[in-house]
Amino acid sequence: MKLSLGVFLSLFTFAWGQAQTSEVALALGGPVHVHIQSAAGVSWQTSGVARLDADRNSLAVMALQERSTEIQEARLATLIETMAPPPVPLADFSARRAEEAVTLSWTVVPLPEAAEYLIQRSSDRQGWRTIGMIASADHGTPLERYAFTDPDPAAGTNYYRLIQVMENERAVSDMVAVEVLPTATHITHLYPQPFLFGTAIILDLKDPQPVRITIVDPDQQPIAAVYAQYTSVGRHRIELDLDSLPQADYLCEIVVGKARSYRYLKR
Repeated sequence: MKLSLGVFLSLFTFAWGQAQTSEVALALGGPVHVHIQSAAGVSWQTSGVARLDADRNSLAVMALQERSTEIQEARLATLIETMAPPPVPLADFSARRAEEAVTLSWTVVPLPEAAEYLIQRSSDRQGWRTIGMIASADHGTPLERYAFTDPDPAAGTNYYRLIQVMENERAVSDMVAVEVLPTATHITHLYPQPFLFGTAIILDLKDPQPVRITIVDPDQQPIAAVYAQYTSVGRHRIELDLDSLPQADYLCEIVVGKARSYRYLKR
């Protein structure tokens, strides 16, 4: 990821065949790459890259020797490339269902600077939420073992990862996944509302059952059959293409097995 800060960190001039050192004060939260750029007129080109560690507050940059007398000045560019966090030194990391909960266990090579472990959960591997914290323990053994129980996992696939918090940086573990089956059959969501082109139903099924979804008018007269399948156990996202419907009020008739329910729809 590259960030444009909008200002130059430093601007300095050097002569042909020579090099200069420029000391630049930086305040950054993690290791970064700072791009060194040089100019001939108004055109800037990257001529080198220097690494800045998180525990330093300044960077000594040696400008590369240039062979052209047209090169008049150089700068530390405002393009700062954030480096990926290091991995957690795990010997193993696993997750398993325990009735309605999920138990995580991991074994790690102890690091003296490690302070704690954050446990994070996601349903899509994109948005992560911290659900717990365990302080790091150092018992003087080659490996340390930890465990954490998530008492309320969501139905469907749950992804877990660990964040190892240290004094100057954080390390991120690989992900593990656990499939959690619904404990009841119900409709979790129907969104968006109102809809423009379509909507989606999130349906949790405790048992495999036939599912039929029909769009009806306020008098419960059928307008369009949009879904009819024998559906397996688990959480299902059912997309409904309703682009052909005119703007009006509707009902979504949802039949799961022998149970029938209605949800209001508006376009």
